[in-house]
Amino acid sequence: LAYVEWFTPFAKPVMPLRMSEVSYSSRNGRLMGEVIEVSSIRRSCHMVPKLGK
Repeated sequence: LAYVEWFTPFAKPVMPLRMSEVSYSSRNGRLMGEVIEVSSIRRSCHMVPKLGK
């Protein structure tokens, strides 16, 4: 089993880095996460925080 935190779908890449922005998925102000079977995981991805503006 694995705990997964859900994020919004990928948006259009932001230039000049050509990286997509995502944010935590939430419902009624609560972050979405759940325990799933490892066999359900299609792939992983690396996420880099956006610091400052």
